[in-house]
Amino acid sequence: VRRGDAYHLKNSLTAGSADRAFSYGRADDTTLVGDWDGDGVDTLGVRRPPATPAQPAATSNPVTGVWADLARCESGGDPTIVSANGLYYGLYQFSLATWRSVGGSGLPSQASVAEQTERAKILQARSGWGQWPHCAARLGLL
Repeated sequence: VRRGDAYHLKNSLTAGSADRAFSYGRADDTTLVGDWDGDGVDTLGVRRPPATPAQPAATSNPVTGVWADLARCESGGDPTIVSANGLYYGLYQFSLATWRSVGGSGLPSQASVAEQTERAKILQARSGWGQWPHCAARLGLL
């Protein structure tokens, strides 16, 4: 029998008090009982719900206008993308050196969309659209 995180076990199918009582886990755990290793002895286990519910992936991108077009061209609009060769990261496909030169820290692909866009704007103001030669030309920005 389980009451909250307290388990009361009896080694027979007769009525009466438990042979053992102990606390284990949390009240929201799901109790599992089974012969997990095939030795003929049932043991207790618990399945614990995640500590925090998983957050759904962002389905919309707050970037608009030319920056949204550039992001779609560079990365398909995926802020977490990393290039196949592992050298370019995020919406605007920053190299780590370029990312750091505009004040970024960590990996661009782990930064928010807003931060990636802010740093791309800094780069564009400093160096022009040529930082994204293929996409800028395709979008008529060069």
